[in-house]
Amino acid sequence: MTDGKEIKLTFDPKSHSVDRLYESLYKLVQDKKLTTLTIVSIVTSLMQIVQNYDNITGPEKKLLVTHVLKRFVRDNMDGDEEVVLLNFIDLFLPSIIDTIKSVDNGKIKIKIKKFFKRFFRIVKNFSCIDKYVITRSIRTTK
Repeated sequence: MTDGKEIKLTFDPKSHSVDRLYESLYKLVQDKKLTTLTIVSIVTSLMQIVQNYDNITGPEKKLLVTHVLKRFVRDNMDGDEEVVLLNFIDLFLPSIIDTIKSVDNGKIKIKIKKFFKRFFRIVKNFSCIDKYVITRSIRTTK
């Protein structure tokens, strides 16, 4: 977490690190579709990759993962699918990354099956609710 402090980025959004991570994300997603249900495993893989980037700090790595995911969604998706994923990334991804990091560091001990069962239920509900709201708002604006 950032504890309300602004993080100054020392990496260029057009840098080699960003491009390498984007390429890694592209390879990961080729095997499975990027959705609110698959994003946790994809983010975990991206976190493992950026863990080896020595030239940026932990909070910057979190922003890098978020930046690359958003760029990927904007580049490869459109319509409701894009809106749902961008909202999900903005609302939940920072907390998801913090939680994964805390679990990895041993600060949080969870029973994996219970955690993911609850988490995926929440994600599935978010996806359905968001699609319902978007669909409803599109219908009412016509």
